[in-house]
Amino acid sequence: MTGNGFSAGVDDAAALAGLLAAQPHPSSVPAVLDRYQSVRLPDIHTLVGHSMRLSTEFVRYAAGIRSVR
Repeated sequence: MTGNGFSAGVDDAAALAGLLAAQPHPSSVPAVLDRYQSVRLPDIHTLVGHSMRLSTEFVRYAAGIRSVR
C-alpha cells in the first residue's frame, strides 16, 4: 500500500468540485466530466505506476526472504 488512496480521493473531489463550480449550466456536466478525466488521468497514471513499482519491490524482497530460510 502506498497510503495515497485517501489523498487521491480528496484531490479528485476538489478537482471535480472546481470544474463543476466553474460551469453555470447543468447541461454542461458531460463536458465537465470529460475535462475532469483529462485533468486527473495523468495523476492517476503516476499513482498506479508508483504502486506497481512498490509491489514489484515487495515481491522481490519477499522472494529473497523465502530463499534465505
